[in-house]
Amino acid sequence: MLLHLFVVRTILNVRYAEMIVAATDRLASLIGGGTAAVRIAKVDQNRHTLEVAFDRAVDGRPFAALRSMYVTDFNNDVARIAVREKGAKGWREEPIMAFKRASATEVWAGRVAPSRHNTSSPDMAFGAFAGGEGRAGRK
Repeated sequence: MLLHLFVVRTILNVRYAEMIVAATDRLASLIGGGTAAVRIAKVDQNRHTLEVAFDRAVDGRPFAALRSMYVTDFNNDVARIAVREKGAKGWREEPIMAFKRASATEVWAGRVAPSRHNTSSPDMAFGAFAGGEGRAGRK
């Protein structure tokens, strides 16, 4: 499965969400159909990791969105984005405001210099995508 990124305002419509198994697990029923299991995999001073599993593969449409603030290169949450596209020999990196679209196997969004706005804003990374049948709600 590829992560398809678009610069649009995407809203995820959730019908309901419930806690399952442990305080770190959530199951969301999506208005468009299907479910997504969200698990807090790791939280420490250096990293917050979420694992998301859909009950079926998401194909041909976005399934993740980033929300971030950008005013200037020195006043932002995210100033740069890098994508690794299927078959590419390396990463494609560009300013976040110039980014239009990508079908990526991995994504990084962050900054290369400190920001005046939010000095603790973390970099974000998306990766470890798997295709085929989803696994949300499975034990």
